[in-house]
Amino acid sequence: MHPRNISGHRAPTDDVTEMSSLRDEIERMVEKGRPLHGVRLAYTDLKDIHLEAADLRGADLHEAQLQGAHLDRARLDGANLYNADLRGARLAGAKLAGACIDWADLRGTRGLRPIDCRPILPTVPGFRSIKRMFQESDHRDGASEFAFRETRQRRRDLGARHSEWFRSFQGVRIFGLWLTHCVLEVLCGYFERYLLPLLWSLLIILVCGGVYAVGNGIYSADVAVLDAVLSEEVATEVPREGISLREGIYFSTVTFTTLGYGDYRPHPGIWRLVAGAQAFTGAFLMSVFVVTLAHRYVVR
Repeated sequence: MHPRNISGHRAPTDDVTEMSSLRDEIERMVEKGRPLHGVRLAYTDLKDIHLEAADLRGADLHEAQLQGAHLDRARLDGANLYNADLRGARLAGAKLAGACIDWADLRGTRGLRPIDCRPILPTVPGFRSIKRMFQESDHRDGASEFAFRETRQRRRDLGARHSEWFRSFQGVRIFGLWLTHCVLEVLCGYFERYLLPLLWSLLIILVCGGVYAVGNGIYSADVAVLDAVLSEEVATEVPREGISLREGIYFSTVTFTTLGYGDYRPHPGIWRLVAGAQAFTGAFLMSVFVVTLAHRYVVR
C-alpha cells in the first residue's frame, strides 16, 4: 500500500484487527526506510508506535493519538500535528522545520531541546504549546525563550493588521497594543530578557554623562558658590567651570540611580530638565529590571 493511500482512522476504532494491521504496515515501511511523505493519519490511534528516523515530511497527523510514540530522529518537516496528543512521546533529534503543532499536547515529551523547536511554524498557539512543555519539565530557559517568541508573534500578528489602524476605535486599540508590545520588546523582551534593562541603563548613563561633559551642563556645588545657587536672582551667576568626562559620567550615574549626593548640580534651565528626566528614566528602568528578574527566576 502506498503511504499516500493510508487514510486517517478515527480513534478509537471498532475494527481492532484493521488498526493493528495499519500499525504493523507503517512500522514495516519505516524499518525498510521507505518514506511516508504526506501520509494521512489524522485521528489515528498510534500510541507507543515505533517510528524512529521515519520520514514523515508533510504528514497529516492532526488530532492523532501519539502518546508514548517513538519518534526519535524522525523527519516531521511541514507535518500537521494540530491538536495531536504527544504526551510522553520521544522526540530526541526530531526535525520540526515548518511543522504545525498548534494546541498539541506535549506534556512529558522527552528529548526535545529549544534549538529543535525553533524552526516550527511560527504561530502563537504553536509557541504556547512548546512553552507549556518546557514549563512542565521545569526547563526555565526553554520556557522563557518560547514565552518571548509567543508574545513577539502576537506583536507581529497585530502589526500585520496595520490596514485596520485608525479606521475605528477597535483599530486604534489594535495600534495601541502593537505599540505597547514594541516598547516592551525593546526594553525588556516582554520581561524575559533581564539583561536588556541593564544594557539600556548603561547606555543612558554613558550618553548623558558625555552630554553633561560636552555641554558643560553641571557644576561643582562647593562652598564658594553655594550661597549663589540658593537664590533665584543670582543663580545665573554660577561660574561655568570645565567638566571632565569622568565627572559627567559620575553625575549621570548618581542621577540615574536617584542617589543625588549634591556634590554636583545641573545648571538652571534645560539641564535641570535633562537631569530630572534621567532620574525618572532611571527609576523606571530599575523597576523594570527587578520585575523582569522576578518573573524570570521567581515566578517560574
